[in-house]
Amino acid sequence: MEPLVSVIVPVYNVCSYLREALDSLVSQTYNHLEILLIDDGSTDGSGAVCDEYAARFPDRIRLIRQNNQGLSGARNTGLDHMRGELVAFLDPDDAFHPDMIRRMVRALNRSRADIVVCGYGTYQTQKEMRASKRIRVYTVPSARLLSRAEALSCMIDGTISHAVWNRLYRRKCWEHLRFPQGKVYEDMATSCRVLSEADRILLIPEVLVKYRKRPGSITHTNSLRNTRDYFAAVHQYEGFVRDHVPAFYRQDQLEALQKNLLRGMIVFWTKLPAACQKEAAQLRREILSAGSRVPLSPRYFRTWAGFQMIRFCPWLIPVIMPVYRPLRELFRKVTGR
Repeated sequence: MEPLVSVIVPVYNVCSYLREALDSLVSQTYNHLEILLIDDGSTDGSGAVCDEYAARFPDRIRLIRQNNQGLSGARNTGLDHMRGELVAFLDPDDAFHPDMIRRMVRALNRSRADIVVCGYGTYQTQKEMRASKRIRVYTVPSARLLSRAEALSCMIDGTISHAVWNRLYRRKCWEHLRFPQGKVYEDMATSCRVLSEADRILLIPEVLVKYRKRPGSITHTNSLRNTRDYFAAVHQYEGFVRDHVPAFYRQDQLEALQKNLLRGMIVFWTKLPAACQKEAAQLRREILSAGSRVPLSPRYFRTWAGFQMIRFCPWLIPVIMPVYRPLRELFRKVTGR
């Protein structure tokens, strides 16, 4: 008999996108599926959409309501209530390919892997998503079966992202894990730990997830809370890697990760609202502390230059950034880097 797959969908104020996500689930070619809708205290009509789909598909959809606990809390509720042998996550403004679950289950069974990771395409508008006009695709050129240590290394070099929504997991991977409650960027703090629970991880090249880059989403909002949560996730991820040298990682991989995470901290700090001056000073100290542990040189020019400005002349950042950012975006469009 086919294994039961639980798909966990956290829902909070996404009425404009939710039907598209749910349609991609109820139209899956894989039949042995339970869809867990976690209505996390929505106030915009999303709850009514959940009611509608739960009534239309009572044999496939289970609706759970709770007071707002954030994305992490909603996913944790789903993990606590799931019945499936396998589990996947879908954010309510994204969508699955209609054959995603069937292909992922088949790949998992054939490889005897504990986790299967597929490719995904990024979109910005509903029109782009419906027409499948991807802005960018993230995938691997061919299937690869990895050990735990190999998969964790692939997360360092970016072959495997921090996302949890482009993969299918055996239940055992989540038995002793949950997302950090009430935090944004919970995937960064969690994905490495989930991979460490798996013996074999399969990467497949099929692009099976439509990921919407939505300006108004939580992770695309510049705020003090997001910056604090990002810094917290950085510290947790770096700590995990440091604790597992040399078991899973080499020292040079730790140093490469520290440079990348420091770059991210610098970017977040430069985007803080001007009203957060007092809090920015504390976060600046965290950047200086992180930078003191990283062997930086002008070879890594953007990170090195950003760190030096934050270290010696932070007042210069608001002057430079309005000019730098559009030039950097133009450079990215022209060169692809």
